[in-house]
Amino acid sequence: ATSDNYGVVITLKDSILNVSNGDNDNCAVLLNVPGTLNIDNCTITGQRQGVIVRAGTASISNSTITTAGSFTPIDKYYTGNWGSGNEVPAAALVVGNQHGNYMDNAVCSLNNTQLFANNGAAVVYMDANDNYSATLTATGANLTEQAVTKGASNNMTLNIQ
Repeated sequence: ATSDNYGVVITLKDSILNVSNGDNDNCAVLLNVPGTLNIDNCTITGQRQGVIVRAGTASISNSTITTAGSFTPIDKYYTGNWGSGNEVPAAALVVGNQHGNYMDNAVCSLNNTQLFANNGAAVVYMDANDNYSATLTATGANLTEQAVTKGASNNMTLNIQ
């Protein structure tokens, strides 16, 4: 991605997104550059990931996010380099970026949002690096701290209310 793509604003409202293909390896919604993602009253189903907030700011309210695929091996990318984006771990929601030279902090807030992971995927996967942080705040979500799988970075903040 180049800086020409920075500052994008994506708004999804009152929508149903159900993404699937034969290899069980896709993501329904991806914010991959510094920008803004607003999701309200949506049902989102992907296979390897439901939503990825790799950079920028996301606000997700009154929604349901599910990962439904049977991508294998399920833990293949938990410790590997995420590369340019094709090696991100399986989870309903991914926040942050393991790759050290990426372009922005990842900040995500969940409000009254339900997350579901199937076939061994993480409910939430968070990671960060020395250059950019990952922050997740959840209010009124079906999320516990134990349901969040974290990478090796210490540059992460999780706040569940």
